[in-house]
Amino acid sequence: MKTAALLVCIKNYRLALTCVTCLAFAPVCAQEIQWQEMHEALTPHLISAQQENVRLTIAILDLSTAPNAARRVAVLGSPQTYPPASTIKMLLLATLMQQVDAGVLRLSDTAIVEEDDIVGGYGVLQNEPRPQPVTLERLAQLMVTISDNTATNVLVDVVGYPAMQTLADALALQDMQFARKMFGTPNPPAVENYITAA
Repeated sequence: MKTAALLVCIKNYRLALTCVTCLAFAPVCAQEIQWQEMHEALTPHLISAQQENVRLTIAILDLSTAPNAARRVAVLGSPQTYPPASTIKMLLLATLMQQVDAGVLRLSDTAIVEEDDIVGGYGVLQNEPRPQPVTLERLAQLMVTISDNTATNVLVDVVGYPAMQTLADALALQDMQFARKMFGTPNPPAVENYITAA
C-alpha cells in the first residue's frame, strides 16, 4: 500500500484556499456552511485515494477563533500513524529551543561528536574530523537546513527523549513519538518514530 503523510492533498488547491479564507472571515452561521462545504469538497479526493490504494489523511484546523479559544479540528481519512522521516526533527528542535529559553542550555554550548555518533544518510558531520566539539547552534542548523542525521542524533543525547515526550504531551500531540535515533533499530511500537496528520 502506498502511503502519504499529508496535511492537505487536493488537486484543486484554489478551492481549499477559498474555503480556508472563508472560515477565517465569515460570520459564524456562514462558517458552519463553509466548513461543511470544505468537507464535501475533500471527500472525493479521499475516495479517489482509497480506490488507488493510497492511504491519505487530511487534517483541517479552523483558524477563525480567538488565539486562546478552542479551535475546531477535523481529521478526514486514515486515522493510522505514518513514518515521519525527518519531520520528527521539528519536535527535537522545539524541545531544544524550549530548554534554551528556560536557561537549561545555551546555543553556544558544545557537544562532542564521536566516531560512534556517525550514521548514514545526508549530512556533513560524517565527513569531518572526529572527535570534535560542535555548538548546539550548529548542530541545530545542520539538522534543519540539510537534515544532517549525525547532528540530529547528537542533539537527541543532549535534549533527551523524556523532554521531547513532555513537550509533545503539553502540545496535545498524542500521536507523535520520537523514540529512536536516525538510522536506529526500530522495535515497534514502543521504540519507533511516528506521527499523524492531526
